[in-house]
Amino acid sequence: TPSRNDALVWMARTLIDQDELSESAGLINTLQYDPNLPLRLRDDLDEVNAYWFYKQNIFDSAAAHLQKSLSNAESKQDRARSEFLLAQLYELTNQFDKASLYYSKVSAHTTAPLMDIYARLNNAKMMKGSNPLELNNSINKLVKMAKKDKFETFKDILFYSAGELSLQKKDTLAAISYFAKSFQFNQTNLPLKNKATLQLADIAYNQKQYKKAYAYYDSLQLADTSLADRLANIKTKKSALVKIVEKIIIVEREDSAIRKISTTLVLKENESGFELI
Repeated sequence: TPSRNDALVWMARTLIDQDELSESAGLINTLQYDPNLPLRLRDDLDEVNAYWFYKQNIFDSAAAHLQKSLSNAESKQDRARSEFLLAQLYELTNQFDKASLYYSKVSAHTTAPLMDIYARLNNAKMMKGSNPLELNNSINKLVKMAKKDKFETFKDILFYSAGELSLQKKDTLAAISYFAKSFQFNQTNLPLKNKATLQLADIAYNQKQYKKAYAYYDSLQLADTSLADRLANIKTKKSALVKIVEKIIIVEREDSAIRKISTTLVLKENESGFELI
């Protein structure tokens, strides 16, 4: 009966979830060569096949089967989710043209603003910084999105993304501005706020603006688990910067005192030459 084939497809999917990949492969193979498999289940089978390859990190084959199953989507948003995953799979296999194509499709189909934002951002990254004009275009699109009402609550993500793309084209000044705006519009997203602050800290550090860099590093919320990978490096930099900033303050204080003294000293010409008064 028709339900038998549906059950076999679900059995294959369940076996994959249980990491019984050999048993699942047997079922998938049986269904693939079954002349009586209904046409309506072909997309379901491709979807399961894509999942089977995905679980084994065979991303090129996973992408090939997932692409065949796209028509299985029940809605535009469901299709956009599959297209986003497909774009990521192509990105993992260095097929950047195909990845870019499907990220563009996501933006056209999704009804979720956040997915649209990340699709545009990931699509811009597919250029690998080789085309500054295209990067400028992507940055401008992100900034325009930030001005729209429906993206009001995502301004922090949009400006952070614009900052990342600005760094990609070596425009540090613009990046600083966008990261600062991301921080400004961030109300609740602590990990993103820390990421923006850390970007500003790293830029200031690389530009040898050590007082500013220390202030940024010091304002990081170190309890945030998203900083775990860089926590040791941050603490090392902060320890070094404390000593540097102390010396800078001393030098600035002494320079200020010298400037005050110099403003009271005047050379006066007299009969014998010049005297200091």
